Amino acid sequence: METTDTAPSFSFPKRLRLHRQRDFAALYRNGRRVHGVFMMLIAFAPPEECAGFKAGFSVRKKLYHRAVDRNRVKRRLRELVRLKRPELTDRMWIVLQANAGVVTCPWKTLWNEFNTLCTKAGLERAKASPHEQPAC
Repeated sequence: METTDTAPSFSFPKRLRLHRQRDFAALYRNGRRVHGVFMMLIAFAPPEECAGFKAGFSVRKKLYHRAVDRNRVKRRLRELVRLKRPELTDRMWIVLQANAGVVTCPWKTLWNEFNTLCTKAGLERAKASPHEQPAC
């Protein structure tokens, strides 16, 4: 028996990550910044030829001296994006820049702040009205 409903993919492969310095530079130069207590989200709609969702993560050595802490912060930020990815728009690049306290902050607090930042930045897909039927 096959189901027609397809569950959203919660994977976050490397092809969805920003790697190139010029992509980060374009984001920092042209992106819209939304500030929170534990992180800053920078969002940018890329040119048509670079369309697609990509995410980058920035953790400063000045705030997190030990590599272990920087890696843990990046893992936590990546997990936020991975879980929220199915609800975000497809044509957007984002960077999450960690502020102090991410490594010790409770998960629920981080999750709530990330949701708030996504809403403020307008990254969430338009939700269908409960009275509308999905297009087949």
